[in-house]
Amino acid sequence: MSLYFQKKTSIHLASKGFTLVELLIVLFIIGLSSSIIILNTSRPHKKQKPELITFLQQEYKKALLNSQIIEIKLVKNQLQSSSSAILQLPEQKAAKTIQYLSDHTLTTFYPDGTMSASNFTITTKTASYDIKTTPFSSNIHYTIKP
Repeated sequence: MSLYFQKKTSIHLASKGFTLVELLIVLFIIGLSSSIIILNTSRPHKKQKPELITFLQQEYKKALLNSQIIEIKLVKNQLQSSSSAILQLPEQKAAKTIQYLSDHTLTTFYPDGTMSASNFTITTKTASYDIKTTPFSSNIHYTIKP
């Protein structure tokens, strides 16, 4: 009888609580899920590009897709594309070119993926956009100065 009682007690003690492996697995799962949540919520949001840059990038893509040369010109308070797209600049914006091309052409996009070399600045009440296009580059480089 004494043997039976000892066996029952050892079984009873073994079913009490969690093993070390079980606790480690639970802690690992909690740590993994919390790190995923922290990484997803702390990621900085992507800044929205200025409307002007988006306009220029769309015209660059049109030149590639339609296999045509597209010129961007400054006419009064508008940026006009030779593909008949227009970006109306508000009255408080003034565009000035650092290096003028003929007939106020700011830049030209070619169907082979290149663009003319030009630098120009669009100034608003709140910011100034320095825009640079270079040949043999598919990127329109810009900086925003407050």
